[in-house]
Amino acid sequence: MINKRRKSGFVLLITVIIASVITTIVLASSQTISTSNKLMSQHFELNRLEHTAKSAINYALGIINQNDEAVNIKDLSINIDGIACKLNIICDNGKININNLIATDNKSNDQYVTIMSNLIRSYNKRYPDDKITYDFIPALVDAIDTDNDIENLKIFGRSYIGAENKYYRQKGLPQCKNNKLTDLSEIYFIKDFTGANKNSFNYLADLLTVKNTGKIDINSANPEVISSLAVNMADEKARLLSVIDKDAKYTTVADFIAAAELDISDSNNLAGILTAAPKKIYYTVTAECTDRGQKYQLKADISNNKDIYVIDKYIK
Repeated sequence: MINKRRKSGFVLLITVIIASVITTIVLASSQTISTSNKLMSQHFELNRLEHTAKSAINYALGIINQNDEAVNIKDLSINIDGIACKLNIICDNGKININNLIATDNKSNDQYVTIMSNLIRSYNKRYPDDKITYDFIPALVDAIDTDNDIENLKIFGRSYIGAENKYYRQKGLPQCKNNKLTDLSEIYFIKDFTGANKNSFNYLADLLTVKNTGKIDINSANPEVISSLAVNMADEKARLLSVIDKDAKYTTVADFIAAAELDISDSNNLAGILTAAPKKIYYTVTAECTDRGQKYQLKADISNNKDIYVIDKYIK
């Protein structure tokens, strides 16, 4: 009788263990299926957002195709297949090409050094707690010239040393590439200028370019670029001279110089580096699409030969 009870208890114990194991397996399987379904749903949503962002980039291309002149559009809201998108079409011809800091003789270009100096001084006045060192300029010159000589530039009465001096080697900073920059993020190697300087980088990213834009297009230059073209140009005057957001344009560079009332030295320096009618137009286009709390941002380079190059994407 006792043996029967023991056997019965043992069978019950085994049954309970087996049932527990089966329950655990079922629950784990259900959780795996649920997680898998969730991942599949997220993957599908990201694919949908990516497709929509690409459609938004093509929408921007359509706008560019309809305009022979440079287009600048910020925060354009569009709806594609029920998904809200924000579109920015920024003409890069109105920006300062930092590769032009080097002249054809492999020496620093005085005109662009002056413009960059004015730009940094203007920024430092606006943001005294997040200043950009003037080392930025000779460092860029050293980075893109083809020799190993240390650049030494005098800016506003003080000397600044380039990026081929021993400071960069001692600090273990990236060495100069001695070639033109191909991406704006490469400026992060410069002394005291790191990824932590988000405000200053964003400021410069809006005003500088590394694309082959040649001369600065005065019709698509924003007030900050315009103010850098002359020493101590007032911000209000620069805003009045900028036509980027106005239904107007300069027919010739001479029109701008007359409107700006620049002195003879500034006029002579600028005449050769400005244009009012660029032959090739470059754009940075950003499409940010949002759906169900997810954001997908796509950035692309577009030129007026209608080529599109995706350069960056961001998922949040």
